[in-house]
Amino acid sequence: MKIEIKNKGPRSYYNEISYIKLNFSKVLSNPGKPAKTETAYVLTRVIGFLIVLLVAAYLYMNTKDIIYGAIFIALVVAEVGIILSLIGGIKKMNSLMAEDGPKTIEVDEEGIRCTENGSTNDLKWDDILCIALNKHSIAVLPKETSMYGIYCSLEYKDELFKAIKEAGHFYMIEDNVNVSE
Repeated sequence: MKIEIKNKGPRSYYNEISYIKLNFSKVLSNPGKPAKTETAYVLTRVIGFLIVLLVAAYLYMNTKDIIYGAIFIALVVAEVGIILSLIGGIKKMNSLMAEDGPKTIEVDEEGIRCTENGSTNDLKWDDILCIALNKHSIAVLPKETSMYGIYCSLEYKDELFKAIKEAGHFYMIEDNVNVSE
């Protein structure tokens, strides 16, 4: 069965896909865990480091100990790095949105193929770890980190699941939406 994907997904879809691509090996090691969004993932680190930074600043101001001053400076550098990471993640997400064009996903008895921008990503059923249904996306995850996943927005969920069922591989679907973290 051939599925023509013409519409771009919502921003939340690209945010989730950006997280999956950035943390690909982590996602493959636990595909049953719900995928986060890129900005939420990095923002938690920004806020966490900010709290530790404020504690270090408080300790330095109260004790005037050089150790706390050094810790404060190191944490400022780390916080800047994390903020730059957040900005980079947002840029990556925006580039994913800009580059995403019409694509075709074919599902048959051999596997799943995605043709996009003149290139084809072909995953045989034996190479697929699972098909993860996330909050904003569907991700066909390969067993190996050297392979590329296939991604689709939830707009095409019914068509894709029907095709997977017809191919006899519906058991591969991992529902991460109704899983508590």
